[in-house]
Amino acid sequence: MSQVCETDAKSNFVVERRAATVERSGWLGSNTCAIPPALRQGAIFFAASSLAGALNYVYHVLMGRMLGPDDYGAFSSLVAILVIFSVSTSVVQTVVAHKLGFKLAGE
Repeated sequence: MSQVCETDAKSNFVVERRAATVERSGWLGSNTCAIPPALRQGAIFFAASSLAGALNYVYHVLMGRMLGPDDYGAFSSLVAILVIFSVSTSVVQTVVAHKLGFKLAGE
């Protein structure tokens, strides 16, 4: 008999059940029930965020070398302005998604 993982619809706990004919094997190995989904997803997010940060660091080092101090200062200022605008637009996106979600749910 082999183990099969399922996620309960009402909670995010992993439910294990025995199945005689179903065998599960994934890229994480044959026993994926040992790793909770929240931990696995958190690890993937952490790895992706770390990779993005490392690539961002390399990009800014290369741009600083290629542009020189004056041009890199202007570039850095434009990137800072872009970050400020992206924070405000992400707030608007979050509020719209929240309101629309409640409206579509009928509450």
